[in-house]
Amino acid sequence: MEKYALNKNTKTLHLIDGCCHSKNIKKPSITFELFKTEDDAISKHQNYIKHCKICFKNR
Repeated sequence: MEKYALNKNTKTLHLIDGCCHSKNIKKPSITFELFKTEDDAISKHQNYIKHCKICFKNR
């Protein structure tokens, strides 16, 4: 099961159900790409990824 979602438009990595922007993500869409691990998202999109401040606040 996927745990991370990358917004392709803003290049922001979210935890699924971590904030209001990623609460209803259940399957890949035009704007979101799903990943099982954070490392998978970083390795696929190496150029630039930022973390969502709300999702990764307590990390």
